[in-house]
Amino acid sequence: MVDLTTTLSNLVQHEKEFSATASQAMVEKSTYRAAGLITANPELSARAAGKSLVTSVPFWNPLAQTESKVPSDVKSQRGETGNIAQGELKARTNIRANGWSVMDLTSIVMGDDPMTAIANRVGEYWAIDEKRMVISILKGIKGAAGAQMTVGDGTTALDTDLLVDAAETLGDNFENLGVLVVHKKVHSILQKKEKGFVPASKTDIGFDTYNGYKLVVDSGIAPVNGVYTSVMLAPGFFQYGEASVENAVSVARDEFAGNFGGETSLINRKKFLFAPAGMDFDPAADAIAGIAPTNAELATAANWKLAFERENIPLAFIETSL
Repeated sequence: MVDLTTTLSNLVQHEKEFSATASQAMVEKSTYRAAGLITANPELSARAAGKSLVTSVPFWNPLAQTESKVPSDVKSQRGETGNIAQGELKARTNIRANGWSVMDLTSIVMGDDPMTAIANRVGEYWAIDEKRMVISILKGIKGAAGAQMTVGDGTTALDTDLLVDAAETLGDNFENLGVLVVHKKVHSILQKKEKGFVPASKTDIGFDTYNGYKLVVDSGIAPVNGVYTSVMLAPGFFQYGEASVENAVSVARDEFAGNFGGETSLINRKKFLFAPAGMDFDPAADAIAGIAPTNAELATAANWKLAFERENIPLAFIETSL
């Protein structure tokens, strides 16, 4: 593993090690990953490495729930076997990049190396950027699914009754849910409840819980007109795969910048797939303006379709007030 405090020229020479270190830092900083909501999938990594930007993610359908047979001793009575069918989820490769620049004069004046500080924070940057993408995807799915996935009218605070109502939208599959993502203000209200809330100091999972649900706090799920959306999900709801890319880490010098003062830039690029359970990302041909979707395009309801029956998608939304 490369030391991120090494010189920038060495970062390019150790591109793979730097990318691996930044990815590990991203995982360590991500509450969504710590809660088990995002799971690495080697199959998706292989598909992300392919040339096509549009891919299909295979899955096995449930077995047909036909009645079991009663055996007999009559040889001519032949049992008929069932089979298992494979389906596919539509997904689109995400390609993201960002860069950070520092004028040489800044280092001289500060007596420190701001570019090294930048390099040490790349993983944390990607963790926060990933959260923004997750929120955008959830917003798009919520819009696509409509009332069949959403409970609450936004006029009452989050409570046990609303959790039960949300879980009920999954029918018999309600037990698959295990994580509740809430805004910080909603979390504060839950903390004040005498029943149901258990602080992380009294759990063995590193998270607060409410009525048994692991709590993930993310104020990035901003209220709309005073209505707060909380999200119930199953662990592993998001499958993730990342591919290596050419020139994943680049360092550029502009000797003319600042009237020959000089400028150094660090650029980091990523290519990966997100596959939320039971959902197709299937935009119209002209719905994606660039080579890959932006957060705004991920948040667009028209770009998502339910690929499973609603009961088989372990996700529910709750609209509340404070």
